[in-house]
Amino acid sequence: MGFARKDLGHGIGLRPKHYRRFLTEAPAVSWVEAISENFLARGGRPFAVLEKVRRDVPVVLHGVSLAIG
Repeated sequence: MGFARKDLGHGIGLRPKHYRRFLTEAPAVSWVEAISENFLARGGRPFAVLEKVRRDVPVVLHGVSLAIG
């Protein structure tokens, strides 16, 4: 049994080494992945970058330090 998979385009992880580029231009990506723990505290450069990026492209949050059990 097969199924059709929606093409979600190409995404990139929002890392500190990419901040300058995201602030000065709009990279050609369909979405951005952000590690949620990096943005829990309001304010600062990371939060400012996330605020700008989310106005331009969809953001997918990825939790890496969360305990399920």
